[in-house]
Amino acid sequence: MTRCMAVDLDGIRVNCIAPGFIDTPMVAPIMTEQRRETLKRIIPLGRIGTAWDTACTALYLASDDASYVTGATLIVDGGLLASRRKAKGRRKFL
Repeated sequence: MTRCMAVDLDGIRVNCIAPGFIDTPMVAPIMTEQRRETLKRIIPLGRIGTAWDTACTALYLASDDASYVTGATLIVDGGLLASRRKAKGRRKFL
């Protein structure tokens, strides 16, 4: 949908933010210390994402620095999706 809209809406930048596991009040009820440590271990950047990480991505896309970016999906997950080497731990967590 993002790419189609970017093509169809000439001159209007259309992008998508795809957040991974972000530490928010919504996930607090399931966030045990064991899960927190597992996430830190399987996320390549070694930490759980914050709302600020997602907000900074939105700020970038809204800025002139991204004036030539359209039709993109930016994955904000600390490299979790890109990581194949730790897939076994990821399955165990989820």
